[in-house]
Amino acid sequence: MKASRFGTWRTYATAKSTDLVKISHEGISVIQAATIAVNPCTAYRMLKDFATLEQGDFFIQNGANSGVGRAAIQLGRIWGYKSINIVRDRPDIEELRNDLMSLGATLVITEEEMGTDEGKAKIQEATRGTPIKLGLNCVGGSSTVKLVKSLGYVNNKLIHRTSG
Repeated sequence: MKASRFGTWRTYATAKSTDLVKISHEGISVIQAATIAVNPCTAYRMLKDFATLEQGDFFIQNGANSGVGRAAIQLGRIWGYKSINIVRDRPDIEELRNDLMSLGATLVITEEEMGTDEGKAKIQEATRGTPIKLGLNCVGGSSTVKLVKSLGYVNNKLIHRTSG
C-alpha cells in the first residue's frame, strides 16, 4: 500500500496501481513486504517513545522472535542498544538463539530460564550489573511478571525508581 488507511488485515483487495508500491522480489519475501509498514515502525516507536536509551543501554523484551521483536533487535543494534531477548522454549532453541544473535541480540533466554537462578545469572553476566532501562511486553501473563522483575536489577537487588 502506498498510503495509510488502505487496510492491512485482509487476504485480498482490489486497488488501483496508483494506490500501491511495487516491491522487487529480490532480497525481500512476500511476508517481509507485507509487514514492512507495521513491524519495524512499531519497534521504532517502542524503543523511542517510552524511555530515553543511549548507546550501551539495555532493553528486555519477550516474544523476541516475533516480527516486532526481530525489528527491535536490529534497530537496537544499529543504535548501539543491548538487548535481552526472551523466547518460548522449543526443540530447535539453539537454532533460534543463533538466528536472533546474528541479528544483534546480546542475550537470548527462554521464559523457563527467566524464573531460575541460572537465568538471572545470565542476565547479570550480560548486563554486568547495568540496569535494564526498558521492557517490551507482547506476551502477557507470567512472562510479563518475569520481565518486569528483571527491570532495575543490579547485583541481585531490585532498585526502585520513582522517576525516569
